[in-house]
Amino acid sequence: MKKEGRGSTPSSFEEYFEKYQPLLKKICKDFWERYCYRIDSWNDLYQTIQYLFIYAYNIWQPEKGSFEAHLERVLKYKLKSMLSGEYAPWSRCSPFTFLKDRRIQLYLVEEEFIEQSLYNCQNMKDPELVVN
Repeated sequence: MKKEGRGSTPSSFEEYFEKYQPLLKKICKDFWERYCYRIDSWNDLYQTIQYLFIYAYNIWQPEKGSFEAHLERVLKYKLKSMLSGEYAPWSRCSPFTFLKDRRIQLYLVEEEFIEQSLYNCQNMKDPELVVN
């Protein structure tokens, strides 16, 4: 990997990711200091921020402005949205969260789903499909 000079633009995802690590950590620190009582762990928050970096990188349109401004805007907006109960982008089928209270709600929904699935399996007419 080539060494970047001041003001040079990264040429790959990896270079962008490396260049913006200080910003990711700063936003994580600020968000943690403000909302730690609602967040499950620092690691979950930081992993979410890294995931949102991938999202921001993929939707960025260079002709609309700098990546840094775009990244900061996306991270702050999506983190606040997730704090309000929304799921992370691109995660509708397998949602994840960094929130304490949201995990409990997800667990209860999952438990209900398992109970309903077991009930459905026990009441099936085809004996090959019934799980003992």
